Amino acid sequence: MSHPSLGDAKSIKDVAASWLERRDREDWSPASQAELDTWLDESMAHATAFWRLEGAWQRTERLGALREPMRVSLEAPRAHLRRAMPWVAGLAFAAVIAAGGNYLAAPHAKTYSTPIGGHEIITLSDGSSIELNTDTSLKVALEDGARNVTLEKGEAYFQVVHDPAHPFVAQAGVHRVVDIGTKFLLRKEAGKVEVALYEGKASFESLESGAIAQKVVLQPGDVATAASNSPGFKMVRNEPAGTLVNKLAWQRGFLVMDHTTLAQAARDLNRYNRQKIVIADSTAANMEMYGTIPINGIEGFVRVAQGVLGLRVVRHGDEITISK
Repeated sequence: MSHPSLGDAKSIKDVAASWLERRDREDWSPASQAELDTWLDESMAHATAFWRLEGAWQRTERLGALREPMRVSLEAPRAHLRRAMPWVAGLAFAAVIAAGGNYLAAPHAKTYSTPIGGHEIITLSDGSSIELNTDTSLKVALEDGARNVTLEKGEAYFQVVHDPAHPFVAQAGVHRVVDIGTKFLLRKEAGKVEVALYEGKASFESLESGAIAQKVVLQPGDVATAASNSPGFKMVRNEPAGTLVNKLAWQRGFLVMDHTTLAQAARDLNRYNRQKIVIADSTAANMEMYGTIPINGIEGFVRVAQGVLGLRVVRHGDEITISK
């Protein structure tokens, strides 16, 4: 595939900017959208330029929103998908997520929850921050110098201000992470807990009858997994930096697929959407894909499964069944 020259790239960017400006006018119509879709489908360079500009525009709006003193919650991703476009042998999509902040100052226990597709940032009084992903419930208790949180379900990214006199403890099931000055991602889903360390050090501990049954000190890049309600670790491995970055793509409204099976991709998308995908047979389930998908990209995913992978799609209410 040839790449556009610098001159071509500037021309494409100018056209993309013109489309973006036109789309925000009051006279934008279905016919206008059809023209834009045709231009986007002409090449990946067109699509990339347009989505990048739209992302930059939305980030500018986000910064303006953050300056509003009364804004305290982070909006869910847009319910609609502009346009999903398959190319090569996988997926390539773009999405934008609007952001805000939610601040916790009270030193008592409080529960924070996000709905399906929700996203929220909590800033604690000690300067630490916690970013909650979709369908997440987190209990925070800051009392008498103790800093304890419990991830009841879902996924959260922690940026902890280190305080040797007051350890930061994040618990999930019978496991906990004890901060040694760190940034980490903690996820709890059915039967499984996973922690990925991005910066600093952290002790990952397995508890049994309130006592430490097993303990490991994680270094940057380490990912540990365990059964949520059973002591002991299933695995501790070191992941490439790129893999760890991909785990946080949801912060920008994406899921990143890297030779991901259709079954896993469906499970990941189902976390963010009330409409659910069911992969009905092992042949379809084991097909692989790569690229980026918006977290609200159910329809785009279905179009690729049907149009690119040649799979059968059956809809029944909020359930979409995909099979060979």
